[in-house]
Amino acid sequence: MITLVCHQPEMGMYLGLISKILESDIFVILDIAQFKKNYWGNRLAIRTKEGKQILTVPIEKHNHKAYNQVRIIYKSNWQRKYLESIKQNYSKAPYFFPYFGIIQEIIGKMKWNNLADLNIELLRFILNEFGYKGKIILSTDLYLDSDLKATDLLVEICKKVGADTYLSGTSGKDYLEVKKFEEANIRVEYQEYFHPIYRQVYGGEFVPYLSSLDLLFNHAHSGRSIINCKGGKVLRKILETKIPNWRDLKILEMFGGDGSGHLEFYGNVADNITIWEWNEKNCKMLRRKYPLALVVESCDITKKLLPPVLPKYDIIIVDVLSDVVEKILGNLHKIVNKEAYLIICAVKQSWNNNPNVPTSPSLLEMAELLDNLKIVEMQEFPREYHNQKLWLSNYFYKVTK
Repeated sequence: MITLVCHQPEMGMYLGLISKILESDIFVILDIAQFKKNYWGNRLAIRTKEGKQILTVPIEKHNHKAYNQVRIIYKSNWQRKYLESIKQNYSKAPYFFPYFGIIQEIIGKMKWNNLADLNIELLRFILNEFGYKGKIILSTDLYLDSDLKATDLLVEICKKVGADTYLSGTSGKDYLEVKKFEEANIRVEYQEYFHPIYRQVYGGEFVPYLSSLDLLFNHAHSGRSIINCKGGKVLRKILETKIPNWRDLKILEMFGGDGSGHLEFYGNVADNITIWEWNEKNCKMLRRKYPLALVVESCDITKKLLPPVLPKYDIIIVDVLSDVVEKILGNLHKIVNKEAYLIICAVKQSWNNNPNVPTSPSLLEMAELLDNLKIVEMQEFPREYHNQKLWLSNYFYKVTK
């Protein structure tokens, strides 16, 4: 399978776009796409103490021009102001200095022929830092028929580069003519993206939908695992839709592992989090990665649940091990508040269909194991991995005592 992503060369570099590109084998930059006014073609969103600030590159009149025909205005010395704003707001970010010099070189040391050239250079830099291994191709290098538009253009690009799968954003459902892809034996897939939450330079309320430079300055290369954290997108969906005040609640994470899974999403954002993990080596890593956690403890979790007096939690997230599931679930009533939420990872099948991998009980079977709790609501949230069969789910339960 060869997966293609196409997109115009925006300066904004929104994380959803970066996430989609990282899932592709080939990324075609549509430098022939028409520039849109008041969009992200010449604008960049950064974090400030007050929230979000938009930086804008001045451009000449651009009526119906393609990105590679839009000229940048250099008379106003915009580069100095632009770079000063970035420096002023990110100089205290953990990884600002390793990267600012490169950004300064790209933006400030030369005059670009057009807006597309500047944006493409920034985009190549970001993708390289986040470890993109696919091929990057300019649409101008494909010598496409200028009369092709919309779906016809995308299908032709797929044919030109040998892609059999086109990965679209969710908005593609509104305008793509899927039948044309099917006639060309090209599969269409849609990205399901949930914006990650991560530690930002000023702390406080998280500010989403910024340039990917924000993630880079704050987390460097590890930002890739935050963009595409395992299970984190689904966990975000559960928390935001089912528990809107989740950040203010007391959370227990069982089986934190090395912290590279869904903990990447909320480990440094939740105000009151405890992590129980089997492995002491993993705990040392978790303490380094999540210094804001109140407790990171290495313990036999099944024995930890046995004492009569235990802390009470509002949310319990279990990256469950199937061979101890019954013992854990049968004792959760000891550590939940009067009203609580359980989120349990279920192994539906082995990702490689290995018959020796034990599977978890179903949503209803697992509910029966919570026999000391009253279940008010329950729902399954499948975790579907791109280019991979569905093999995991998150089970959500709202319970009372």
